[in-house]
Amino acid sequence: MERYKKRFIEHKEMNAYEALFNCHINDALNKAIDLFIKKYGENVYNKQIAPFVKRGVMGIFEKNPNEYTIFFVDSVTNYVNS
Repeated sequence: MERYKKRFIEHKEMNAYEALFNCHINDALNKAIDLFIKKYGENVYNKQIAPFVKRGVMGIFEKNPNEYTIFFVDSVTNYVNS
């Protein structure tokens, strides 16, 4: 049992793919959405990010990155790793 406790206590920093997959950690998805809307506005969020959130956030990696997706993925990654 101690071996499993240690595994969950020690936290290694996640890369962007791992962080987005685990975006429930630290409520990272919701925090990143709020930050995105504060920076770019709700209209941009609805066009650029919301479709991924609704259909499956991992789909964001299937498209070429742009200013908005990079900011969003970086925000999620930072929140997960904080």
